[in-house]
Amino acid sequence: RACEMFGYELKEVVGKPFTILLDEENQRVFRGQVAQRQPGKEHGYEVTWTRKDARKVHTLVAPRSIFDENGNFKGSF
Repeated sequence: RACEMFGYELKEVVGKPFTILLDEENQRVFRGQVAQRQPGKEHGYEVTWTRKDARKVHTLVAPRSIFDENGNFKGSF
């Protein structure tokens, strides 16, 4: 579904970081939000993605932190 939304074929994005869909400003926003999730702070934020055809896709992200059984930050979804 993400490929459909962003105008890419699956083979064009497999193995690449999804940050290829973010311009420099939105990469900064994303990195700042990830840093806040590491200590467990979770709140929604807006980010603008760039489609293959250069059109913009505005989204509201509602992330959740993932921790292992020892409380170590593993990532987010």
